[in-house]
Amino acid sequence: MGGMERSVRKGLCAVLPRRTTLTKKLADGTIVGGPNRNGYGGRGIFIFGDEIEPEFANLNAFLGGDGVLIDVGANTGIYSMKGARIVGDGGTVLSLEPNPVMLAALERNVRRNGYKNVRPRGVAASDRCGEFSFYMNFGKPNSFSLVRAGDCPDRFSVLAVDLDSLLGWERLDRVDLLKIDAEGVEALILDGASTLIEKHRPIIIAEVSVNRLAALPSGYIAFAAPQSCNWVMVPDGDPRAARVKAIGWPQVTLQHDY
Repeated sequence: MGGMERSVRKGLCAVLPRRTTLTKKLADGTIVGGPNRNGYGGRGIFIFGDEIEPEFANLNAFLGGDGVLIDVGANTGIYSMKGARIVGDGGTVLSLEPNPVMLAALERNVRRNGYKNVRPRGVAASDRCGEFSFYMNFGKPNSFSLVRAGDCPDRFSVLAVDLDSLLGWERLDRVDLLKIDAEGVEALILDGASTLIEKHRPIIIAEVSVNRLAALPSGYIAFAAPQSCNWVMVPDGDPRAARVKAIGWPQVTLQHDY
C-alpha cells in the first residue's frame, strides 16, 4: 500500500461519522472492520491493512493449516480473522475479548467472513480464574486492562481464566500460536499458561510496550521486529525458529525462568 492511499484513508477517518464501521479487505480476502473511533480497533487496520504490524504481515510464518490459534485480547479480531483463514476448516481460533463492545465487533467480523472455526469468548486471561476489575484506561478499548493505568476510576467487572484451565474446557489438544495483547498483563498470562507452553510449545506473540517481560519461557528464544511493540518467542531448535530467523528480525537476549 502506497503512502498516498494511506493518506486518503486517514482523511476518510477524519471526515466520516464516528458511528461509521470502517471495513478493509486484506490481501488474502479476509474482511475486517471496526468502529471509526480512536482506540476502537477499526482505524489502524483500515489505514494500514496487512502492514499494521510486522507480525501480522508475517502471520503465515507462524501458523499453518489445521492449526490452533489462541488470541488473547482479540479486540475486533484482526489476528483471529486472518488466522482463521490460515488454519482453515480443520483448525480452530479461540478468541478472548472481555470488553462487550469489542466482542460484538469481533462477532460481526466472524459473521462477515462466514467462519465456523472461530470461538469468541467474553473473558479475560490472567494467572488464575476469578472475578477482576477491568479498567477503562484512557477511555480507549485498546488500552483497557486488568491493570490500572493513570488516573482511571472507571472500571467494570469481568471474569478471567488461566489458559491452562481454558485449554481443557475447550477440549483442544494442540496450540500452535499464542498471541497476547493484554496491556501489561502478559507476564501473568504466561504464568497461567505454563503447562500449555511446556506441553504444546506454541509460538508466542506478546506485546511488551506496556510492561517489558523480565524472562522468556524455558527453552524459548525471542525476536523483535524494528519499531514493533511485540516480541515473537519461538522454541529454540524448533523448525519454525528458522522461519522467524529468515525474516531477519534481531534476537532478544534475556534470562529464562518461567
